[in-house]
Amino acid sequence: MSNNISGKVGIPADSFARMAAFAISQPEDVDVSEIIFRPTAQQL
Repeated sequence: MSNNISGKVGIPADSFARMAAFAISQPEDVDVSEIIFRPTAQQL
């Protein structure tokens, strides 16, 4: 039996893409200086 942790808690690539699109779509007077990605699923 395989223990594929990335399949259980990994963040899909489209989630990264949506966050990057959000950051670059902000107006010029908004500075997005840091984005932290964390999976929301955790083993209980």
